[in-house]
Amino acid sequence: MHRLIALSFCIALAACANAQPDQMVSTGGTPLPQGSPLRAGISVGDVAGATGHATADIQSSVTTEAFSEALRETLAARGMLAQKQSGYVLAAEIIDLKQPQMRDLEMHVGATVRYALSTSAARLVFVRTVHTDFTADWRRTLKSGERLQLATEGAMRENIRAFLEQLIAAARTGRAFKHP
Repeated sequence: MHRLIALSFCIALAACANAQPDQMVSTGGTPLPQGSPLRAGISVGDVAGATGHATADIQSSVTTEAFSEALRETLAARGMLAQKQSGYVLAAEIIDLKQPQMRDLEMHVGATVRYALSTSAARLVFVRTVHTDFTADWRRTLKSGERLQLATEGAMRENIRAFLEQLIAAARTGRAFKHP
């Protein structure tokens, strides 16, 4: 009986995995133009993570701390992270994290995040809600919990990438992005 309880506990632990920040970091993409007000000009402000919609036996989540760290690392890799609180402040909230309804050979995860960029004086200059999907298939790993974690990390990585692409494009043409 004790073995059955211990086995059930181990399965439960393996079936709920948190997305890792380093796996959500988005590198590459459109280069930031020289002289852009976004260069070394963004601090990460309020961030809210989420737990995916529970399935019958597996679930993955993105903690607030992991999401915040992934945003900081991505901004740093793209030359956009401010070294001190000045310029722009980025807030982000995971609105929805859709995960598969059952075990499958492929895990599809959809992530919807609301991003808001404001000046340090709290004037909103750019707001977007971004939805992205990512699929992790069985060739990456046979363990469904690990596949779900990979799909969650991929959906978040693609979401951050898509937001930054939109932000950089808007900054190239928008008057709102003059130095704050």
